[in-house]
Amino acid sequence: MTCPVAQICDAEAAGTPLDWVYNTDDPNYLQNWMQQMDLKCTPRVTIQWIVTIQFFSYGLAGFLFWPFPDRKGRKTTMALFGSLHIMAQWVLLLWPNYFARLIAFAAIGMC
Repeated sequence: MTCPVAQICDAEAAGTPLDWVYNTDDPNYLQNWMQQMDLKCTPRVTIQWIVTIQFFSYGLAGFLFWPFPDRKGRKTTMALFGSLHIMAQWVLLLWPNYFARLIAFAAIGMC
């Protein structure tokens, strides 16, 4: 059965979920984090907050951390923010949770 996402979400909201599966035979099929975290019925705005928070963090980091390399040195700064970036990548890899990913993308933006 082929049906749009809106039809699947409407049926789930009404309490009569449709019997459907992902078409894994499609050459464009990719099991991604949206499927793993069951975000198919999540509003687009909620998902777009992940990208928004990352770019907001880029800008905020420029205002907050610009004097840090001059005060602490480039080696210390690279070690600190590199470690933060690696920890955020591990969070993205291990925890398929929306809020964990939101925080991890914010941390990556700060790096």
